[in-house]
Amino acid sequence: MSLHRLIYCSRAESLEQHDLDGILQASDRNNSEQAVTGMLLFNAGYFLQLLEGNRLTVTKTFCRIAKDNRHKDVELLYCEAAASRLFADWNMSYISVTGSVGALLQKYQTDRDFRPHDLSAIAATNLCEECACLN
Repeated sequence: MSLHRLIYCSRAESLEQHDLDGILQASDRNNSEQAVTGMLLFNAGYFLQLLEGNRLTVTKTFCRIAKDNRHKDVELLYCEAAASRLFADWNMSYISVTGSVGALLQKYQTDRDFRPHDLSAIAATNLCEECACLN
């Protein structure tokens, strides 16, 4: 199997806590069935998500997310082959942008505000890799 990693960001459209809970439950279930792993950062109405798995499956997952009306301004930041999984034990790890993750943002942004659309592909990848080390 060819392992690929994809990172995208988007803006949430009128998202309530129960919507986020539903996204996480569906992601956990669907990703488990498709051998997709990854993580989701969410804060202040923005998503940053890393998906890893078979290239075709990851691409289909991303396309489904991009069509989801809960996501606006979907932007693909990174997609390449990967040697190994960062989140091998997580169908979908949810990471809140608080505490140590909030402090990490200062390495990649000018302040603690979460603005994933401002991240370069390298910064988004590095941020996700550092989040993997925190899990």
